[in-house]
Order: sequence, then C-alpha cells, then structure tokens
Amino acid sequence: MTARPRRLLVTRTLAGALGLDDVSLTGGTATFADANAGTGKIVTLAGATLSGAAAGNYALASVNTTTADITKATVTITGNGLNGSGLLWDLRWAGPCGDGHVTGLGGVVLGQLVSGTIHTNVGIYSDSVTYTDGTGNYNNASKTVKSYILKASVTITGDGLNGSGYYGPMTGRRMPHRHRDGVGGVVLGSS
Repeated sequence: MTARPRRLLVTRTLAGALGLDDVSLTGGTATFADANAGTGKIVTLAGATLSGAAAGNYALASVNTTTADITKATVTITGNGLNGSGLLWDLRWAGPCGDGHVTGLGGVVLGQLVSGTIHTNVGIYSDSVTYTDGTGNYNNASKTVKSYILKASVTITGDGLNGSGYYGPMTGRRMPHRHRDGVGGVVLGSS
C-alpha cells in the first residue's frame, strides 16, 4: 500500500515574458514520481499551456520540475467487539485476547492486531494493541481496546428416557436425576 497526497499545491511562475505582456501559464497536472511517503520527491508539471492576449507571441520551451514531500498517513485502529471494544466473547473458547482491525487510506484493511494478553475468566479487560508499519507509508499507532468476556450458559439434561430426569421400574423411591453441563460438555454437577 502506498501513501497518497490529499492535495498538491504548486506555485507556477512564467519566466521570459516581456514588460506588461498579457501571458500566463495555465492548466496542466503536477504529479509525483511515485506515491510512496518521502521527502524531496520530484514533482513534474505536464500539460500546461500559455494563455492571455499575448500568448501567441511566445512558445513554451520547457516546464521545470520541483520537489515536494509526501508525509506518512495515519491509520485507524478499531476493536472487533461490543461498541468498538477489542473483544466480545463467552467462555466457550479458552484463552481469548483483545484484538482490533487496522485500516488505512480509503478504508483499506491493513491487518488485524492481537494483544499478547490472554484472558480466561469472565470480566472486562483493557488491552493495548499496536500497529507497526512495514511499508514506510503509515505512522505507527497503538490503542487501548476493551475486552468483554461474558458468562457461558449451562445445559441441563436428564439421565433417563429422551432426556427425562428418570427412567426405571417402580422398585424403590428414587428422585429424578439431572446433569448440569458447561462449556465443552464439562459436567458441572448433578441434582
């Protein structure tokens, strides 16, 4: 991805006009040699013409180049979770981290960031994510994103026929029996 200047202002002057002759340089497009960030980059004006009442008395011999800078662009870091937070998760998966997306010029997605901090318990956490540019066209950036880990739901099933609490002959007094299962089918207890 290359950086792009938002606007290039070029001051143009016309050398060689006599006295008060009505002649000026108009039109044309000024372009950089490439679109990468940098200082002292060559800018060339092409397509310029002479205008004014005395323009027919002159010929445009050449258009000089100049130099200008293209500054690094700024990235935007947004979280992937609740209201722009870094994470919205429940305990179905172990070890979630805070994360975010990085976008550059024109909304181009530059990547995904993941904090190095792993969370395994319910809570709200603040995680720092950092973007380090490898192209030379964007400024490095960091942001604190919130990570929300929500409580997981349990599933209660019976031990008997079709998930009922009990199935058996009337040989004695037995209470219905149920299991409570958590994340990944872990048995949390019975009643």
